[in-house]
Amino acid sequence: IVAPPKTGKTTLLKEIANTISYNHPEVYLIILLIDERPEEVTDMQRNVNGEVVSSTFDEPAEKHVKVANIVLQKAKRMVECGHDVVILLDSITRLARAYNTVSP
Repeated sequence: IVAPPKTGKTTLLKEIANTISYNHPEVYLIILLIDERPEEVTDMQRNVNGEVVSSTFDEPAEKHVKVANIVLQKAKRMVECGHDVVILLDSITRLARAYNTVSP
């Protein structure tokens, strides 16, 4: 979702997450928040039926990359065990920036 600030991207992401968990309760839902404000993380944890994994804006880029890799590996292992997994990522731009910073 690409849109200017304050247009409701996070609200839409929450609605997507809750719709997935309501319509497909068998799906394991992971919401990955990269470089977000702690308030956004708390709001997501309180209002979404899924696992919320985050690396806040005060963390270094290395932590953003590490957290994203851990979530991806967890999802892969769960799929290998026969589970359906959905990862919702906010924000891919910030994650790409973190990978750019970390990569030589």
